[in-house]
Amino acid sequence: MKRLLCGVLALMLLMLGTCTPALAEKLVDSGDVGTIHWELDSKGKLTVTGTGIIEKIPAIEYYNKKVKSVEIGDEITEIGDEAFPNLLNATQITIGKKVQEISFHSFGNCPKVQKIIFQGDQVTGDFSFLGWMKSSKLKEIVYPDTAQILVEDNMVLSADRKIMYYYLGTAPKALVIPSGTESLGLHATAGQKVQE
Repeated sequence: MKRLLCGVLALMLLMLGTCTPALAEKLVDSGDVGTIHWELDSKGKLTVTGTGIIEKIPAIEYYNKKVKSVEIGDEITEIGDEAFPNLLNATQITIGKKVQEISFHSFGNCPKVQKIIFQGDQVTGDFSFLGWMKSSKLKEIVYPDTAQILVEDNMVLSADRKIMYYYLGTAPKALVIPSGTESLGLHATAGQKVQE
């Protein structure tokens, strides 16, 4: 009986061992640029870790059609100019906790981005990178602290509602700028017909 039980247990462990790799996504490619490490898995998830500033990662241009989502690690502090250009099929971007600055053209021409998740609330600036994404599908921004920005009525606004940074998606007929707005972000109304 002990032999049978040991045999069954050994067979179960063997089966579990052969199933485990199927659960993990296969690594397509990876590399290092300075203090930054990146990995692209078989489901199109691009994970960028390390410390400091993400400068342009040359391999991203080669894999731009394969990337479906981007996850920026928690120790990254800045996303540089043209770090992630032309991610033609990316639908979600997650920004790590310590990111303080996202450069103007960081995510230029990423037309299918639907959701951006900020894991920290340290990002400063006018969120102009949203306009350079050129995404008509951007519908949701998750921001952990409304002390800096609000997402309200499809608009990304400063917490005091004096600055309109960006309009999410396409306005039905004409975009109405909220009363009390004192300034617009650089690409606040990109592609929109504005009602006066």
